[in-house]
Amino acid sequence: MAYTTGTATDHFDLLAKVHAFANLNGWDDVYWDGNSWVGKGTGEGGNEEILISLTVHEDSTNDAYGFSICGASAYRQGDINLEKSPNHCEPRGMALWSHAMDYWIIGDPRRIIIIAKVSTKFFSCYLGLLRPLATNQQEPYPLFIGGSHWENNLSWTSSEHESFWRASVNGYECRAVWTPGGRVYGQYEASTGWTSQYYFVQIYPWSDDPWSSTGEVWGGGTVIRPALVSWSQRDFSKYSKYQTAGQLDGVYYVPGLGLSAESIITIGGDSYLVIPSSALTGENDWAAIKLA
Repeated sequence: MAYTTGTATDHFDLLAKVHAFANLNGWDDVYWDGNSWVGKGTGEGGNEEILISLTVHEDSTNDAYGFSICGASAYRQGDINLEKSPNHCEPRGMALWSHAMDYWIIGDPRRIIIIAKVSTKFFSCYLGLLRPLATNQQEPYPLFIGGSHWENNLSWTSSEHESFWRASVNGYECRAVWTPGGRVYGQYEASTGWTSQYYFVQIYPWSDDPWSSTGEVWGGGTVIRPALVSWSQRDFSKYSKYQTAGQLDGVYYVPGLGLSAESIITIGGDSYLVIPSSALTGENDWAAIKLA
């Protein structure tokens, strides 16, 4: 796993920096024109095809700048953003602005995490595979796409933004996961008859609103907990049980009390960047992102 950090001049420059980082860390170009990138991750074995995309979005009228992010199971020739490719998700958004911003990019050939500091807010996205809790045969393509909102045309100043690990403002719409059967969960399905079906994605432990009076443990140190992704189908008449898809790779829950944004904590020789959710700063709205 590798990471880089610095300052991008604007949203286009950030895309260019993500593209350059990805090319050095196991991702091949499927499409690239400076405004849109479709990347293919080669995986740990060097022969996988993990498909993700980032496309610049800008709307000066609404002060809405950012990335449209997407994933798919296969590529359709000529598609510039995967939105016409087989088994793609509805695109999610990652809010940015058109000015200079600090950034962190963390990645390997399986997944990429992008974090940007816009004024005093932190926006992020996760694109790539989860760490499955099953065999490769049982979970052949545990793809996860998560951003800060389900749409792009939303200013960074909006209080509706979420984080891919902590979605409690608008529910579960800022992320999607691919299940063993090939269905993409985390988006609305069309209403059928009297039953409207929804497919939800939750991430434990944030989904259970864990609480701790302190982020420290006896003897010193900081508590972190793995982030487990689960999915479920809901309709008007029932709730189905949640199925665990896997673990967000390098993303951990950390209690926010006693910590500040951009803190670096060290546990067992590994370094973690601490950031809050974009719109939430309570004690349960923080994540620790593994750097090295």
